Amino acid sequence: MPRLWAAFGALVVLALPASVARSATWTEVPSGTNTTIAAIDYRGGSALWYATTTGLILKNGATKATFSAAFNDLKMSPDASSGLAGGEFGRLYRSTNGGESWSQVALSSPVQNSCSATPGAAAQVTAAITGIAWLNNTTAVVVTSPQAAGEPSHVLVSNDSGATFSERNRVGAPCAIDAHVTDVAADPATGHLLLVGRELGTIFFTSDALATAPTQRGASLGCSGSRPRISIDPSAASRVAAADRCGGLTSLQTSSDGGVSWAPVLRPDGQPGAPAQQDVEVRDGTAVWVGDNGSVMVSVDLARAYSIPAAGTLSTHPWRAVGLASANDAVVGGLNGKMIRTQNAGELPDVEPPTAVITAFGSPLALVPIAIGAVLSDGTGSGVDLSSVVWTATKDGVTITGTGNPGTLTFPGEGVWTLTLSFRDNAGNASSTSMTVTVGPAPKQPKIITKKVKGGKLLLKVPKTCVAPGTRFKVTLVWRREKRKGNLVIKVYRSDFFVAARLRKIDKTIPFVQRLTVAAGTAPGSKVEVRARAYIKVKKGDSPKKSVTTTITTCT
Repeated sequence: MPRLWAAFGALVVLALPASVARSATWTEVPSGTNTTIAAIDYRGGSALWYATTTGLILKNGATKATFSAAFNDLKMSPDASSGLAGGEFGRLYRSTNGGESWSQVALSSPVQNSCSATPGAAAQVTAAITGIAWLNNTTAVVVTSPQAAGEPSHVLVSNDSGATFSERNRVGAPCAIDAHVTDVAADPATGHLLLVGRELGTIFFTSDALATAPTQRGASLGCSGSRPRISIDPSAASRVAAADRCGGLTSLQTSSDGGVSWAPVLRPDGQPGAPAQQDVEVRDGTAVWVGDNGSVMVSVDLARAYSIPAAGTLSTHPWRAVGLASANDAVVGGLNGKMIRTQNAGELPDVEPPTAVITAFGSPLALVPIAIGAVLSDGTGSGVDLSSVVWTATKDGVTITGTGNPGTLTFPGEGVWTLTLSFRDNAGNASSTSMTVTVGPAPKQPKIITKKVKGGKLLLKVPKTCVAPGTRFKVTLVWRREKRKGNLVIKVYRSDFFVAARLRKIDKTIPFVQRLTVAAGTAPGSKVEVRARAYIKVKKGDSPKKSVTTTITTCT
């Protein structure tokens, strides 16, 4: 924590303002089904399409089609006029009227059980369709993940809005991609595709839908045998997010350079990973991952993710699909047809502790109260709870405390003290910072001699401790006028100071404070007379002179 000490000056005390941060609030919404929701495409409002593992395709809660298919993915075209839904055993279904009705699309591909083999005659696709993407309103891409070991994936491309498809992967030996592809993401603005493979989550990039060989990225997004998912931010193709079902380090990953390099997303505690994630989508800079045990992870910077689960019994519900219409408008679906929605997905919970910088104050002295303060900040969090500020100073088992910002402490003794500032924000996140403080000795208390005179009293202050011969000492004369009716004394306007009966200073300036010297030849242990002669001004008559006398002792 930064620390700042400076010469004594005006004390700066700040509690920097913060907008009150609310965590995303999820609300359960009816889905129209009690079966597992496996895929979602959400564009906002009533533009919501989703498919289930039992073959249902629904639009905004209404069932639009029922098939003998366990769906894995559903994507609408950029203008939402056409749609594709794919599932197990190569079953693909198409809509040409915004998802109101659906019909099956026949898929075939040259037989090729190994990428080293020459493709044979075309046959029906039976591998699981695991990913769908649209490059534009007419060009769609479908990928499959075969179950047989060593068998390559299909990458099928349509240029007629999904009516027909042609193979782009199994067209020769070797294949364009010798891997089980589990997902595909498109950037309609550039025509680029990213494909992710099941074996360790290998990334492949193509700018021409596999018309030429793709580029294999060096990054790895998953563990062997998993089914990683990938999403490109349509508002900025450089932002890419990936999810993995293994859990742990690879479960949340992002790229800020279009998928060239990847990094795990950290939790607020600085650690990577989360429970197994089933799906991810990123839009307008906000990424949302969903998965097992009620996991809903949100990031607004693709670097740090926050757990923002639904409330109540849904806090541990298994989720399987997510769709984002904007940075804040999101829908999540899962087992038993459960569906939740939020319109503030990008509002993160306040889990970060506030910060403090102790501000400047002068050199503290023992037995002298001193004001202390700090600049307190909670960033974009819930704000600092000023009532929680506590100052604690400790030394050799002695503890003193103060409260508030600014606060006040009186150190009971000199030496090195440990000063600790503790406080919290309005969300209850605690913070503290400590530093050492060197406290000087208590100021020397003067010896005071009082002489009562007509109209008031004179106070002569000299050192209580001994004064070394040849050194200077401080002497002060104070006049305190008696407050009563008819007091003719106006003020003391002059003071003459004597040391050992010799006039040393004439002082005509209030307050009467001088530095006098004990003669160097004065014997140690001597009593030296100090006298102040006051000139008193009165309303009538002569101005009297009054003296007050005491002694100081020279040091041995």
